[in-house]
Amino acid sequence: DGIIEDKELKGNIYINFVGDPSFTNQNLKKLFVEIKNLGINKLTGNILVNRTAFDNTFYPSGWMWDDMDSCDSSPVDALYIDDNCIKVNIISNQNKIYSHTNNIVDINSLDIKISNDKENNIKVDGFNNNTLKISGKMANGKTEELEQSIIYPELYLSNVLKNIINNYFEFQGQIKVTSDIPSIKNLNTIATNTSQPLSDILKRFDKESHNLTGELLIKTIALNDNKIQGSTEKGINIMKKYLTDTFAYTDFNIVDGSGLSRYNLVSPSLIISALDYMYNQDKLKNVVLNSFPIGGQDGTLKNRLKKIVNYRVVAKSGSMTGVNCLSGYLIGENGNNYSFSIMINNTVLSGKKLRDIQDEIIKIIDML
Repeated sequence: DGIIEDKELKGNIYINFVGDPSFTNQNLKKLFVEIKNLGINKLTGNILVNRTAFDNTFYPSGWMWDDMDSCDSSPVDALYIDDNCIKVNIISNQNKIYSHTNNIVDINSLDIKISNDKENNIKVDGFNNNTLKISGKMANGKTEELEQSIIYPELYLSNVLKNIINNYFEFQGQIKVTSDIPSIKNLNTIATNTSQPLSDILKRFDKESHNLTGELLIKTIALNDNKIQGSTEKGINIMKKYLTDTFAYTDFNIVDGSGLSRYNLVSPSLIISALDYMYNQDKLKNVVLNSFPIGGQDGTLKNRLKKIVNYRVVAKSGSMTGVNCLSGYLIGENGNNYSFSIMINNTVLSGKKLRDIQDEIIKIIDML
């Protein structure tokens, strides 16, 4: 709002976040470069951030509280930047420790010691005030990637904004996350960011098994439906109605967009019905076949199913303690194609043994 006068913006800047899974600090930087290119050198006023596109229930029902430091369980927030996740590479080389991250954080790695042990044993001890504390031991000549959930995205965003603004503008105002935002009709749009295409977002969701993408998409479904605010509950209700109307199924329960909750209950027959439905519609078929991992080639199946010769395995894996599943398609060279869904529950076997069982089942089909 306000006016531009003598290279000075006399007014506030409003940033509207809508839960874009692909949004990064580099995207945010480009927005402020656009503002700079308007001939603005000074910002008089505040920077106000709107996160109300989604509700403030950041964790779906049934998520494990002790997983909250994991990036798989980052907050499902409209204020979403850099995956709401910090990734740090720690390198030990010539008896020195180096760190690298694409995030805008301070790293305290002074507690890492070079060790003669072959295995790395380092961990994040804490993340406070945008500062990571990392400790442990590393073998010389090794690299380790650590991840840490950004539990308070507003604090991280504030740090990102300060870093960007200090490089481009004279600014003495405040950065605030607030719901007190004027109607968009009363504001001037000065810079916009467009997300990656949905097809690319789905590729990452499926091939990398990026859980937060599924959660953001569920809330976005609800936002697109009511044009007011997205929530997991409303998005799930829309999906449940769709599944019931399309497949006449009622014996299932879905509570989140990723499958992290133990309250999710679906049958292999429902999964196969959905797979068949998508395969028989060209537009949906191409989206699914292009986004699911391919056995022995990429994604979460890159190192699996390499010896399958008569079929191309295009499938989605999913696992948690005591649970391991694989569902998708066998695309045959002879023109015979199959949908399949293997679900293993309530077991104490290791994840590797469960994956080996699934792979053996696929091998048997491959030899028929």
